[in-house]
Amino acid sequence: MLISVIIPVYNAENCLEKCLNSIQEQSFQDFEVIIVDDGSKDSSIKIASDIAIADSRFSVLQQKNSGPSTARNSGILKAKGDFICFIDADDYVDNNYLKYFVDNQIDSETLLIQDVFKVQNGTTEPNCMYENGVVDIGEVEKLIIKNKLLSYGYPFAKFFRRDIIVSNYILFNKSIHFSEDLLFLLNYLQYCKRIYFLSQPHYYYIKNGVGLSNKYHSYESEMECYKEYIKVTNAVFDYNALNKITKNKIDAGAGHFLTRAINSFYRPETSQSRDIRIQKIKMLNDKTAKINYKAWNSFYLRKIDVFLFYHGFIALFDFYKKIVFGLRYKLDKYWKIYQKI
Repeated sequence: MLISVIIPVYNAENCLEKCLNSIQEQSFQDFEVIIVDDGSKDSSIKIASDIAIADSRFSVLQQKNSGPSTARNSGILKAKGDFICFIDADDYVDNNYLKYFVDNQIDSETLLIQDVFKVQNGTTEPNCMYENGVVDIGEVEKLIIKNKLLSYGYPFAKFFRRDIIVSNYILFNKSIHFSEDLLFLLNYLQYCKRIYFLSQPHYYYIKNGVGLSNKYHSYESEMECYKEYIKVTNAVFDYNALNKITKNKIDAGAGHFLTRAINSFYRPETSQSRDIRIQKIKMLNDKTAKINYKAWNSFYLRKIDVFLFYHGFIALFDFYKKIVFGLRYKLDKYWKIYQKI
């Protein structure tokens, strides 16, 4: 059994060597490591190349800066292993990370997911708190509510079969810049029957407080994420058969992406004219979007936002959002107030 380990790298000189050394020390040794340098401007490429010269299991691909999705796709296309797993360059693993996957592999229709250690502010603790056990894809409540599948969609700590990825053309969507890893996972789950959650962590996820979730992109990119999320969740889960709590969790995920798309109208770098904003929001304001928007924003008590959008008062909704975001970028302290209303 050969495992392909794919590592996207961008300006990771401070942590890359520790990451790569942790893979070299694996107790399971039948692996290849594909390091994809995404146009780094620091010494990352030298660190990667030095290890590749010393250890033939490591190889390096270079590409112009195109983002982690393109980097991971490049690694997938080069991979030769029976299985693929991803590791981020600023993280590291203990020496049984790969062996734990191998020892627990059941069959070709089961995806293995490990818990991870979250390392933040000097503390290390399990992130997901999984209970060891197999959950069928049809047991949606256990997947989404108990095991928080939609919250932990990151690509690492998962054991993907390469033949499933290749035969079904599953790649990361490079035109989406937020939660593309969750969408990759959901696309993959269309071809699985069950998930085996493994409670013992062997992956150390370095939580540095600066992530893609704090970055915003064009309306088109954010909307593509929203539409793709709805498409794949409908493909994987039988929505109509779910209980109210689980439906609300799926709706809230969609509402998060929809909110990001709408908010892009009001950010200085992606702002649009009033007429265009109102026109596009009216086109979005169907029954599904109302449910999604309410499910997400109700968590944050944004009662004015929800009321105006849900009842179709789009001109007032736009006026209110314009004021809020004007304050957000002129007087940052008011943003904290907005988070509570």
